[in-house]
Amino acid sequence: MGANLTGTTNGVRIKTWQGGSGNATNIMFRNIIMKRRSRKGV
Repeated sequence: MGANLTGTTNGVRIKTWQGGSGNATNIMFRNIIMKRRSRKGV
C-alpha cells in the first residue's frame, strides 16, 4: 500500500498541535508518488 499525491504543495507530514504531548519515532514513508507538485509556499 502507498500514497499518490497530486497537485500538492506539501508531501507527507506528521502534524502536531501546540500544547500536545507524546512523540513519534522510527517513522518510515514508503511508496509515495507525487505528481504535478507545486513549489509554492516555501
